[in-house]
Amino acid sequence: MKLDPIVISLLDTDLYKFNMDQVIFHKHTDLCGKYYFKCRNKDVKFTQEMLDEINSQID
Repeated sequence: MKLDPIVISLLDTDLYKFNMDQVIFHKHTDLCGKYYFKCRNKDVKFTQEMLDEINSQID
């Protein structure tokens, strides 16, 4: 299964992430952060094939 690209541009994100990243970058330079995805739509089911494709696009 080949999905359309998830990220097309670096601008393809929300302002909240930029703001939080700036706070961590400038105020807490000794900390490490980790992003994770939480799907809030309970009806969505991801197959292993879909997860593999998503992970390959993110990496």
